[in-house]
Amino acid sequence: MIRLIKDLGSLSKTEIALFFLQLTHYSKYDIIVKKIKDFREGSRSFKGSRKMYVNNCFEREIHEIFKEEIQSKKLKTRESSDTSLRNFVKTKRANLKDYADAFVRYIRSTELITFQKRTFRLIISPQKTDEVDFLLNNLSREPIKFKKRQEFKDYLFDPFTIKLLTDDKDLLIGKIRKLGRNIIDPSLGVEELKDILDDLQDEVKTKNIKNKIEELKDYNELGEILEVFEQIKSKEVPDAPLFLEWNVWRAFVMLNYAIRIDGNFIMDIDGMPLNTAPGNKPDLEIEFEDFGIIGEVTLSSGATQFKMEGDSVPRHYGDFKQRTNKELYCLFIAPKVDDGTKAFFFNLNKGYTKRYGGATKIIPLTLEKFIEFLNVGVKHKFSKPAKLKAWLEEQWTINQNIRDEVEWSDKIEENIKSWAV
Repeated sequence: MIRLIKDLGSLSKTEIALFFLQLTHYSKYDIIVKKIKDFREGSRSFKGSRKMYVNNCFEREIHEIFKEEIQSKKLKTRESSDTSLRNFVKTKRANLKDYADAFVRYIRSTELITFQKRTFRLIISPQKTDEVDFLLNNLSREPIKFKKRQEFKDYLFDPFTIKLLTDDKDLLIGKIRKLGRNIIDPSLGVEELKDILDDLQDEVKTKNIKNKIEELKDYNELGEILEVFEQIKSKEVPDAPLFLEWNVWRAFVMLNYAIRIDGNFIMDIDGMPLNTAPGNKPDLEIEFEDFGIIGEVTLSSGATQFKMEGDSVPRHYGDFKQRTNKELYCLFIAPKVDDGTKAFFFNLNKGYTKRYGGATKIIPLTLEKFIEFLNVGVKHKFSKPAKLKAWLEEQWTINQNIRDEVEWSDKIEENIKSWAV
């Protein structure tokens, strides 16, 4: 995959699902490269919508990959009793996309690969091109044959099996100098030099994140933020849960006027999202002078949503409130807020729980309504945190006095139109 991204300049999640997964042996490499180039050329000349073009390509490739099963009518899938060809193709397409998501997550964890801004295609990290070139030039593409299982395990679990650029002292010193550190003690060992490199890369990462925050501090990025929300809803981004956390954070940074706005997801050295927030922290922390907000976002739905979020959201609420000792609110954002989740937060807000610092103030919003919330803030040039606090408090007060969670949810949605007026 690294070689493919290097040779083609970039790779999309769709191209990974359609073609990279067919690369079961490196001898097929040139065939797959040609398929991707043909796919791109065909996309430019196709007269219909891109969605239709991609659908046609999935249909064609699945018929080719699973030709034997289709010809012999072996169309049963584990997920369904429906044995129609249409269901078979639909299932295989979903599987290919799931595998593509997994490959993206795995390759991204190396930080050799980052996302291209706006297109979110996979590209070689500008900070890591020398490391990628070292790997591609020094690793054999020939698979290794093992006579015994133990030989394979010894190879697999040895951290020094693959030599990296940073294992070579001279190359490591060269990389450190490239990042601005010219005076280097020659007596230092490789591991000590790696520590210096890590510190320098952290400085680059901090600078890149700071630059991205500065870019967001006006409304010029609004169109792109809204576009990303649409891509998330239509599952056109490589890692939708991660991109949802990142994009909600960007939206609040753009609104500005907080003391701090921290996304607890992890970014790579290029300032692009790498991993979702760990389970012991809220997805987003926003602190103003006299109050705070935690943001919790999810793409889960139905009963799964409550199982995944019912414990963690109020727990994060209580931990943050105890830590800051400020009036606290939580915005819970999901494409669809499940009825069970809504009912749970509605009733939890009405009670007093010592573990959560008293009565919680959790406000659920659908993603559509959060987008409306964002647009209202931009339209009225939000600049007074007191207005935001007053609106959040009003939604909680309605919660205390209204009959049920459905009416409460309707009131929240109705009141969004005027929150920043």
